[in-house]
Parts: sequence; structure tokens; C-alpha cells
Amino acid sequence: MRRSSLVVLAIALFVASAAAAGTPFGGDDAGFVPPSQPALVCSSKVTTGIAKLRDGITRCHIQLAKARLIRRDTTADDEGCEEKAKGKFARAVAKAFHPGGCPPCVVAATAGLGDAIETELDASNVRIYCNGLHPFGGDDTGSTPLNGLYFDGQRRAARNVAKLGICITKCHGRMATVAFGGGSFDEEACEAFCLRRYDAERDLIVPASPDCLQRAQQDQLAADTEAQLDQELGTYYCASPSGAFLDAR
Repeated sequence: MRRSSLVVLAIALFVASAAAAGTPFGGDDAGFVPPSQPALVCSSKVTTGIAKLRDGITRCHIQLAKARLIRRDTTADDEGCEEKAKGKFARAVAKAFHPGGCPPCVVAATAGLGDAIETELDASNVRIYCNGLHPFGGDDTGSTPLNGLYFDGQRRAARNVAKLGICITKCHGRMATVAFGGGSFDEEACEAFCLRRYDAERDLIVPASPDCLQRAQQDQLAADTEAQLDQELGTYYCASPSGAFLDAR
């Protein structure tokens, strides 16, 4: 391709992204198309980091349940594990911020976010570990699984939710990237693919799960995860309609 053609292509891509900047994603997805490449990269890295943090804390809860049930360690907790997960998230966010170009509203939204997500997941832990005679205690809701079969079902259900979150986050990242370039992406079809994978695993998990974590409960966990992530887009892809980023939210 001639150099003049490359220049024309580059200008066309710039014009397309500039025209798209600040445009609402639309549908059930909050947020706006980022105004610049650095802003796009920053928002993508932050949302990916959040999905990984939720997965990490989910693994901590699994380790706690295993220690209480299998090792009969009634003093086991997950605080050290959660601190490591939050530390990894903090380093990922710092790395995303380092090159510059991160919108002020994204920087503001991540302040204290690791602790907030830990609190959120500790509070919702009872939706997975929903039976048992011995509460985990501390800041963790839920109870030690009644037996190894239920633990296996609960462990797999927890991981299934976390993997769904990672998959949907990838759909959002792809949508933002394509929209920034002026194109269109069927984000709903992408999410539907994520949900089909979730449902396939759910059907394998149900026979090993307690009565409080059957199909209806696992479907609700999936629906809540999708709705939460769609709404959270407005926090991290937070351009105003004019294309300028807000200083805070």
C-alpha cells in the first residue's frame, strides 16, 4: 500500500474514532465510547482487573470452605488470600495508570475499589455457601458445606459465576474497541455465548448442589452478574456525551 493511502486510512480511522467518542453504548449497557486510545486502554485494563479480582476473591472463599470442611480447621480464614488478590489488583491498576491518559473519572472510581469488591463478595458469599451448620464468621457470610458432594457443587458454581464475569467483561472490551473505531459489534450475541457456556456448566453442577443452589438460584446469580457488569460500564467508560471526561462521579 502506498504511503499516501496509509495516511488517508489513518485519517479516516481518526475521524471515525473522534466521531464516536462520547457516544453512549446504548441498550442495556451504561457508559460511553472512550475519547482516545489511552482512555480506551485504561478503561479496558481496569475492567479486566476487576473481573480478575472477583475471580481471585472467589478462589479465596473456596479455599476457606475447603479448609473448614476437609481439614476441619475451624480457625482458618481467607484474609491473607484476599489481601494478596487485592494487592495484585492494585498493581494492575497502577500499571494501567502509569502511561498516562487515564480519565480522571476512572482514577476516582478505583479509589478504595479493592476493599469495596471484597466487601461485596463477602456479603454475597451466602448465595453460594447457603447451607451448613457452622457459619464462616468474621466478614464472610455463608456456612461450611455439609459434605464433600455439596462442596464440589458450590465450588464449581462459584467458579462458574466468576468465569461468566470474565467472559462478559471481554465482550464489553471488544464492544468498546470496535465502537471506538467507528464500527459495530453485537455485544448481546457475545453475552449470549457466555451465558450458554454458563448454562452448560450449571446443568452439570445442579446434581451436586444443595437445594438452595439449584437451577433457579444459579440462573439468578447469572442474571445479576450480567446486569451488574452492564451497569458498571458507566463507571469505567465514563465519558460525557460531549466527549470530555468528568472529574468525578
